[in-house]
Amino acid sequence: MQTIQPSITFPSPLFFDRDDWLSGYRSQTQEFAYWIDQIEGQIPLQL
Repeated sequence: MQTIQPSITFPSPLFFDRDDWLSGYRSQTQEFAYWIDQIEGQIPLQL
């Protein structure tokens, strides 16, 4: 019986690519940090 070796290799779970991580923020050019100080309605008690 032959054993088939996978042709695709995946990076280890500890692999981290900073450029991939930063790409998630490149599309968010209009996002800003601010406080939420006015809320309409009610926040559910379960939260």
